[in-house]
Amino acid sequence: MALQCGACGKENSDDARFCRHCGTILGGLPATAGPSAGPSPEPLGSVEEPGERGSDLATIPEEDTSRTAAGPFLVTHRGTVYGLGHGPGFYGIWDLTEGGPPVVWFDRSPLGWSGAWRRFRELEALGRGARWRGTEPGWVILHLVMGATIWLGQAGLTAVALLIAGRLGGLDSISPVAQTALGATAFGALVSAIAGWLLFVYLRRPLRARLVAVLGPVLAGVVALVVVALNVTPPG
Repeated sequence: MALQCGACGKENSDDARFCRHCGTILGGLPATAGPSAGPSPEPLGSVEEPGERGSDLATIPEEDTSRTAAGPFLVTHRGTVYGLGHGPGFYGIWDLTEGGPPVVWFDRSPLGWSGAWRRFRELEALGRGARWRGTEPGWVILHLVMGATIWLGQAGLTAVALLIAGRLGGLDSISPVAQTALGATAFGALVSAIAGWLLFVYLRRPLRARLVAVLGPVLAGVVALVVVALNVTPPG
Protein backbone atom coordinates (compact mmCIF):
# COMPACT_ATOMS: atom_id res chain seq x y z
CA MET A 1 0.00 0.00 0.00
CA ALA A 2 1.41 3.41 -0.98
CA LEU A 3 2.16 5.99 1.70
CA GLN A 4 0.65 9.42 1.20
CA CYS A 5 2.75 12.38 2.27
CA GLY A 6 0.98 14.58 4.80
CA ALA A 7 2.80 17.69 3.52
CA CYS A 8 2.36 17.56 -0.25
CA GLY A 9 -0.26 14.80 -0.55
CA LYS A 10 1.67 12.73 -3.09
CA GLU A 11 2.14 8.98 -2.89
CA ASN A 12 5.36 7.14 -2.05
CA SER A 13 6.32 3.49 -1.80
CA ASP A 14 5.17 1.76 1.38
CA ASP A 15 8.74 1.36 2.67
CA ALA A 16 9.81 4.96 1.97
CA ARG A 17 11.27 6.91 4.88
CA PHE A 18 11.21 10.31 3.15
CA CYS A 19 8.77 11.78 0.64
CA ARG A 20 10.46 11.58 -2.75
CA HIS A 21 8.68 14.78 -3.82
CA CYS A 22 9.20 17.22 -0.94
CA GLY A 23 11.60 15.53 1.51
CA THR A 24 9.19 15.29 4.44
CA ILE A 25 9.72 12.35 6.79
CA LEU A 26 7.12 9.58 6.44
CA GLY A 27 5.89 7.07 8.99
CA GLY A 28 6.39 9.14 12.14
CA LEU A 29 10.18 8.70 12.49
CA PRO A 30 11.90 10.19 15.53
CA ALA A 31 12.80 13.86 15.48
CA THR A 32 16.49 13.09 15.08
CA ALA A 33 15.86 11.58 11.66
CA GLY A 34 14.48 14.75 10.14
CA PRO A 35 12.49 17.90 10.78
CA SER A 36 9.74 17.57 13.36
CA ALA A 37 8.49 21.13 13.36
CA GLY A 38 8.26 24.14 11.11
CA PRO A 39 7.44 24.26 7.40
CA SER A 40 8.30 21.25 5.29
CA PRO A 41 10.93 21.64 2.56
CA GLU A 42 9.73 22.83 -0.83
CA PRO A 43 9.46 20.21 -3.58
CA LEU A 44 12.68 19.65 -5.50
CA GLY A 45 11.08 17.59 -8.24
CA SER A 46 11.60 13.89 -8.73
CA VAL A 47 14.21 12.44 -6.39
CA GLU A 48 14.99 8.79 -5.94
CA GLU A 49 14.23 6.61 -2.98
CA PRO A 50 17.22 4.91 -1.37
CA GLY A 51 18.28 1.93 -3.41
CA GLU A 52 16.71 2.95 -6.72
CA ARG A 53 20.05 3.55 -8.39
CA GLY A 54 23.09 1.61 -7.25
CA SER A 55 24.07 1.09 -3.63
CA ASP A 56 23.45 3.94 -1.20
CA LEU A 57 25.56 2.43 1.59
CA ALA A 58 29.20 3.26 2.07
CA THR A 59 31.71 3.56 4.91
CA ILE A 60 32.56 6.96 6.32
CA PRO A 61 36.24 7.76 5.54
CA GLU A 62 38.59 7.31 8.49
CA GLU A 63 39.64 10.95 8.52
CA ASP A 64 36.04 11.97 9.23
CA THR A 65 35.30 9.52 12.07
CA SER A 66 36.48 12.05 14.62
CA ARG A 67 33.42 14.10 13.84
CA THR A 68 30.95 11.23 13.79
CA ALA A 69 30.54 7.75 15.12
CA ALA A 70 31.91 5.01 12.90
CA GLY A 71 29.33 3.39 10.69
CA PRO A 72 27.55 3.57 7.33
CA PHE A 73 25.76 6.54 5.87
CA LEU A 74 22.63 6.58 3.72
CA VAL A 75 21.95 8.81 0.70
CA THR A 76 18.20 9.38 0.80
CA HIS A 77 17.79 12.00 -1.94
CA ARG A 78 19.66 11.95 -5.24
CA GLY A 79 19.76 14.89 -7.60
CA THR A 80 21.60 15.26 -10.89
CA VAL A 81 24.91 16.20 -9.26
CA TYR A 82 24.50 16.05 -5.48
CA GLY A 83 23.03 13.62 -2.97
CA LEU A 84 21.53 14.35 0.46
CA GLY A 85 21.63 11.82 3.25
CA HIS A 86 22.66 11.10 6.83
CA GLY A 87 25.02 9.12 8.98
CA PRO A 88 25.41 8.59 12.71
CA GLY A 89 24.90 12.03 14.20
CA PHE A 90 24.96 14.15 11.03
CA TYR A 91 23.26 15.09 7.79
CA GLY A 92 25.53 15.44 4.76
CA ILE A 93 25.60 16.43 1.11
CA TRP A 94 27.75 14.40 -1.27
CA ASP A 95 29.04 15.24 -4.74
CA LEU A 96 27.82 12.20 -6.69
CA THR A 97 30.18 12.93 -9.60
CA GLU A 98 33.34 12.83 -7.47
CA GLY A 99 32.50 10.60 -4.51
CA GLY A 100 34.39 10.84 -1.24
CA PRO A 101 33.26 12.41 2.06
CA PRO A 102 30.40 14.92 2.29
CA VAL A 103 31.09 18.36 0.90
CA VAL A 104 28.85 19.90 3.60
CA TRP A 105 28.03 18.68 7.14
CA PHE A 106 24.99 19.50 9.31
CA ASP A 107 23.99 18.49 12.84
CA ARG A 108 21.52 15.60 13.16
CA SER A 109 18.65 17.80 14.34
CA PRO A 110 15.51 19.36 12.90
CA LEU A 111 17.36 22.64 12.38
CA GLY A 112 20.23 20.78 10.76
CA TRP A 113 17.86 18.95 8.42
CA SER A 114 16.27 22.23 7.36
CA GLY A 115 19.69 23.72 6.57
CA ALA A 116 20.82 20.56 4.78
CA TRP A 117 17.73 20.46 2.56
CA ARG A 118 18.04 24.15 1.69
CA ARG A 119 21.75 23.83 0.86
CA PHE A 120 21.09 20.66 -1.16
CA ARG A 121 18.59 22.54 -3.30
CA GLU A 122 21.02 25.43 -3.82
CA LEU A 123 23.93 23.19 -4.80
CA GLU A 124 21.80 21.03 -7.05
CA ALA A 125 20.39 24.06 -8.89
CA LEU A 126 23.92 25.39 -9.35
CA GLY A 127 25.35 22.06 -10.49
CA ARG A 128 22.48 21.06 -12.75
CA GLY A 129 22.30 24.37 -14.59
CA ALA A 130 19.88 25.43 -17.30
CA ARG A 131 18.92 23.35 -20.31
CA TRP A 132 21.18 25.35 -22.62
CA ARG A 133 24.13 24.22 -20.51
CA GLY A 134 23.51 20.61 -21.50
CA THR A 135 26.06 18.33 -23.17
CA GLU A 136 23.84 17.08 -25.97
CA PRO A 137 25.56 17.31 -29.41
CA GLY A 138 23.18 20.04 -30.59
CA TRP A 139 23.99 22.30 -27.64
CA VAL A 140 27.74 21.65 -27.91
CA ILE A 141 27.73 22.57 -31.61
CA LEU A 142 25.76 25.71 -30.85
CA HIS A 143 28.27 26.73 -28.19
CA LEU A 144 31.16 26.16 -30.60
CA VAL A 145 29.42 28.45 -33.07
CA MET A 146 28.96 31.02 -30.29
CA GLY A 147 32.67 30.87 -29.56
CA ALA A 148 33.44 31.46 -33.24
CA THR A 149 31.01 34.40 -33.23
CA ILE A 150 32.89 35.92 -30.32
CA TRP A 151 36.08 35.54 -32.36
CA LEU A 152 34.47 37.51 -35.19
CA GLY A 153 33.84 40.24 -32.64
CA GLN A 154 37.52 40.13 -31.67
CA ALA A 155 38.51 40.48 -35.33
CA GLY A 156 36.10 43.39 -35.71
CA LEU A 157 37.64 45.21 -32.75
CA THR A 158 41.09 44.63 -34.24
CA ALA A 159 39.95 46.14 -37.55
CA VAL A 160 38.60 49.17 -35.69
CA ALA A 161 41.95 49.60 -33.94
CA LEU A 162 43.80 49.41 -37.28
CA LEU A 163 41.39 51.92 -38.80
CA ILE A 164 41.93 54.37 -35.95
CA ALA A 165 45.72 53.94 -36.30
CA GLY A 166 45.51 54.50 -40.05
CA ARG A 167 46.88 51.06 -40.87
CA LEU A 168 43.85 49.18 -42.09
CA GLY A 169 44.87 49.67 -45.72
CA GLY A 170 48.33 48.23 -45.00
CA LEU A 171 46.98 44.68 -44.49
CA ASP A 172 47.36 44.00 -48.22
CA SER A 173 51.07 44.74 -48.18
CA ILE A 174 52.34 42.83 -45.15
CA SER A 175 55.13 40.27 -45.66
CA PRO A 176 54.61 36.49 -45.63
CA VAL A 177 56.30 36.25 -42.24
CA ALA A 178 53.97 38.91 -40.87
CA GLN A 179 51.00 37.11 -42.37
CA THR A 180 52.06 33.92 -40.58
CA ALA A 181 52.43 35.74 -37.27
CA LEU A 182 49.06 37.44 -37.65
CA GLY A 183 47.39 34.20 -38.70
CA ALA A 184 48.81 32.33 -35.71
CA THR A 185 47.62 35.07 -33.39
CA ALA A 186 44.17 35.00 -34.98
CA PHE A 187 44.01 31.23 -34.49
CA GLY A 188 45.03 31.61 -30.86
CA ALA A 189 42.30 34.21 -30.40
CA LEU A 190 39.78 31.80 -31.93
CA VAL A 191 40.80 29.06 -29.49
CA SER A 192 40.64 31.46 -26.55
CA ALA A 193 37.18 32.67 -27.57
CA ILE A 194 35.78 29.16 -27.88
CA ALA A 195 37.47 27.99 -24.68
CA GLY A 196 36.23 31.04 -22.76
CA TRP A 197 32.66 30.53 -23.89
CA LEU A 198 32.72 26.82 -23.06
CA LEU A 199 34.04 27.67 -19.59
CA PHE A 200 31.20 30.15 -19.15
CA VAL A 201 28.65 27.52 -20.15
CA TYR A 202 29.93 24.42 -18.38
CA LEU A 203 31.92 25.66 -15.39
CA ARG A 204 30.12 24.69 -12.17
CA ARG A 205 30.72 28.00 -10.44
CA PRO A 206 28.67 31.13 -9.61
CA LEU A 207 27.89 33.56 -12.41
CA ARG A 208 30.63 35.99 -11.41
CA ALA A 209 33.33 33.33 -11.69
CA ARG A 210 31.95 32.19 -15.05
CA LEU A 211 31.99 35.77 -16.37
CA VAL A 212 35.63 36.09 -15.37
CA ALA A 213 36.33 32.78 -17.12
CA VAL A 214 34.94 34.04 -20.43
CA LEU A 215 36.08 37.67 -20.29
CA GLY A 216 39.67 36.83 -19.42
CA PRO A 217 40.48 34.74 -22.53
CA VAL A 218 38.38 36.94 -24.83
CA LEU A 219 40.06 40.18 -23.76
CA ALA A 220 43.48 38.53 -23.90
CA GLY A 221 42.75 37.44 -27.47
CA VAL A 222 41.70 40.96 -28.47
CA VAL A 223 44.82 42.53 -26.96
CA ALA A 224 47.08 39.99 -28.66
CA LEU A 225 45.41 40.53 -32.04
CA VAL A 226 45.60 44.31 -31.81
CA VAL A 227 49.24 44.34 -30.68
CA VAL A 228 50.42 41.95 -33.38
CA ALA A 229 48.33 43.60 -36.10
CA LEU A 230 49.70 47.06 -35.26
CA ASN A 231 53.27 45.77 -35.20
CA VAL A 232 53.17 43.90 -38.53
CA THR A 233 50.92 46.23 -40.55
CA PRO A 234 52.57 49.25 -42.21
CA PRO A 235 50.70 52.53 -42.52
CA GLY A 236 48.29 52.32 -45.43
